[in-house]
Amino acid sequence: MRHFSTFILFMSPLVSVAQTLPEDNQNVMRVEWGLTAAFDLNIPGDWLSIDTSQETLLGYGGRFGGVMALKWTKGWEAEVAFTIGLDRLPLPVHTSQSFKVNLDRWSLSLPVTAGYIFDATEEMGIGPIAGIDLSYSLRNHLQSTATVSHAEEPLWKPFNLSWGFGCAMKFGRYEVDVTGWFGTINLLRRNSLNLPSPCYPNVVRVGVKYFL
Repeated sequence: MRHFSTFILFMSPLVSVAQTLPEDNQNVMRVEWGLTAAFDLNIPGDWLSIDTSQETLLGYGGRFGGVMALKWTKGWEAEVAFTIGLDRLPLPVHTSQSFKVNLDRWSLSLPVTAGYIFDATEEMGIGPIAGIDLSYSLRNHLQSTATVSHAEEPLWKPFNLSWGFGCAMKFGRYEVDVTGWFGTINLLRRNSLNLPSPCYPNVVRVGVKYFL
């Protein structure tokens, strides 16, 4: 309940009516507020490794929250979002025994992106975006088929900083983003499960935004 109250406190200004600055020059900036929801395709692992024999495991998740956008008439824009989400990360275990490990985690995320949108029509635009994403894990739950459970051990680092790039598509008040995020902080605090290290929380995220 405490985490939910904190989320509501941060979300309250993001449901305000859209604000627009006076358009008194050619490159005027306007501020827009909106809501966002996203689907996460989680691919934990070492994206810096050149070892092609690594097993690729896929997990799923989702998140929702609010977004603030700064937009210029010449096509440049920047966005800041605040979201809460639940993700499942399947972890590759290096052991002679055969068992599966899934890490479920609730997290807060603060992605900051910028890009340039090219107008295809008056109501549609497309362009590249890039940015960083700071996230904090509120709660972790480990599901394992192993006999010994490590669910209560402090194995995981709560913070992560990711960098990413992708593409944004505009349709009137709606925006669809497809972004790949690459983690830079190792998930593991202690490697009691014999996981490959480092293990970064990488994500391919498909998000939908609606601006008020």
